[in-house]
This record gives sequence, structure tokens and C-alpha cells, in this order.
Amino acid sequence: SQQPTHVWSVAHQAYWTMRLKDQPQSVLVSGESGAGKTEAAKIVIKYLAECSTHHATDSDRANASGITQKIVQCSPILESFGNARTVRNDNSSRFGKFMKLQFSREGHLCGAFTYSYLLEKSRVVGHGAGERCYHSFYQLLAGASAEQRDRYRLNDPSAFDWLFKGFPPTDEQRAADAQDYRCVRDAMDVLGLTAEEQDAVYRVVAGILHFQSI
Repeated sequence: SQQPTHVWSVAHQAYWTMRLKDQPQSVLVSGESGAGKTEAAKIVIKYLAECSTHHATDSDRANASGITQKIVQCSPILESFGNARTVRNDNSSRFGKFMKLQFSREGHLCGAFTYSYLLEKSRVVGHGAGERCYHSFYQLLAGASAEQRDRYRLNDPSAFDWLFKGFPPTDEQRAADAQDYRCVRDAMDVLGLTAEEQDAVYRVVAGILHFQSI
């Protein structure tokens, strides 16, 4: 075919090649910044979950659906701590990601592992003109509750001006960051992170903010 490759078609071929040949298959999602790699990966996962359980029992289908939900909920967390605004893309992944999906002998999606690598560490402490650091910093400042602000010593946002030197804040952006912060917190709940574990994560984020402001 001369038509562009379709995500569903690639996922379908990979799944049935795995089933018929009983061999692991790989799907490579590549492209330049802003091409839609993250969204394409989500579509592949959802399609595989649906395709693999089309003729499954209700319990197997529910299990696959639960796994898919957890995989999808990983995205807001990974994007919060690994994505940033660049001059080319408002939500650019600054790391590589390898996801391994597991299927049962019956071909049902039953597990998943996600490995990240090559994180752009320099962006933790700096960014260029027209860009931002990782989303998690801005989300915490915009979305933390009064109690969380007090706990993390974030009551004076002006102390963190270095965050906004590349891209001045706007009311619209602050509202979006606050909403994303709530989405990340909800995703952490779905994945089973306890309140103590979530607090430990954001204590580190707050600590980096304070270190950079010294």
C-alpha cells in the first residue's frame, strides 16, 4: 500500500505475528519533536489490550482493562518528571522510553514494564530562552494546596524566578499546570503510591527548587 502506516494496523500485525509465530515482537515509535510519539504509543497499548481480550472471559477482559488503565496513568507521571516545554514542542519528552508488554499463553495482556533512559539531566537546573524546566516544578508551584505549600516551604513563589526566565508565566499556563498537578496526583493514586510515597517524591522536587534558589 502507498498509504501512510496506520497505528492500529501496526499494532494488529505485531500482535498476530506474536500469536501465530510464538515470538516476541517490537513496535518502534519514532519521529521528530512534536510528531505525536507519546500519543501513538498510547493508541498501540489500548489497541493491544482490546484486541488481545476480544474473545476473552469477563475476568480476563477486566484484568487487561485494569492493566491498560495503569499503563495509561503512567503517562501523566512520566510526562511530569520527564517532559518540558521547548521552542518546538510544549510537551517534549526529554528521555527515551522502552515499554515491555506481557501476554498470557492465551494471548491476553497480563503485565507491563516501563524503562526510561537518557534523561536530559541538565534541564533539571536550567533551560534556554523560550523553554521551561520539567513540568513537575511548575505543577507543584501552581497546584499545591495551602497545607502542601507550607510543608514544602513554597509560600513565596517569587523566590523561584529562575524557573521563569525562559518562558514568563501566564494565568492560563498556571491554571493548566495546576490541573496537571491534580492529574499526576490522581495517577499516583491509581498506581497505588501511598500518601507517604507521594510526599517523598514532592519533597525532592521542592528541595531542588530551594537548592536552585540559594
